[in-house]
Amino acid sequence: MKRKKTKNSIRKAERWLAKQIRLFAESSRTGDLIAETESSQNICSALTWLLSDYLQLGSTWPHKLRWLDGLTDAQLHKREDKITVYGSMVWAIAQDPGDEWAEPFEAVIKIPYKRRVDSYTIKFADDEELAKKRVSFGLYDTLAAKRVSEIPERRYRYEFRKGDGV
Repeated sequence: MKRKKTKNSIRKAERWLAKQIRLFAESSRTGDLIAETESSQNICSALTWLLSDYLQLGSTWPHKLRWLDGLTDAQLHKREDKITVYGSMVWAIAQDPGDEWAEPFEAVIKIPYKRRVDSYTIKFADDEELAKKRVSFGLYDTLAAKRVSEIPERRYRYEFRKGDGV
C-alpha cells in the first residue's frame, strides 16, 4: 500500500476505533452486555487494522510476507478517561497460512469525545523466541489469560504513539 493510502487508512481506522470506544464506554455505563461485547470485539478489530497499517509505514516488520489475523484472549479495562487492551496478536506467513504465531499486544487509548482518537499507544511483539509462540490446535499461550496485576513488564519491539501517547 502506498504511504498516502496507508495514512488515509490509519485515519479511517482511528474514526472507527473512536466510535467503538464511545459505544463501549456507553454500554459499560448502562450495563448493556450485548452492546459492550460487540463494541469490544470491534475495538479489537480496529486495533488489528490500525497496527497492520502502522507496520507498513517503515517498521522492520516484513508486512508483505506476514499478515495479522487478529487479537485473541483480549481484555479491555476502562479506567477514568482511558481504555487499556491486553491480548495476543495472531499472525501468519502469507505463503504458508497453516502455521500461526501469537505476539503480546497492548494498547492504551484515551477515550475520544469526537470523531477520531487523538491519543494512544500501541505496543506489539517482544523478543522471545518465535518457536515458543507457535499456536497449536487453536490454543494460545497468552498474557491475557492472566489478571492485569500479574502481567509482567516487557520490552516491546514495536511501539506506535499518537498525541501524548497516554
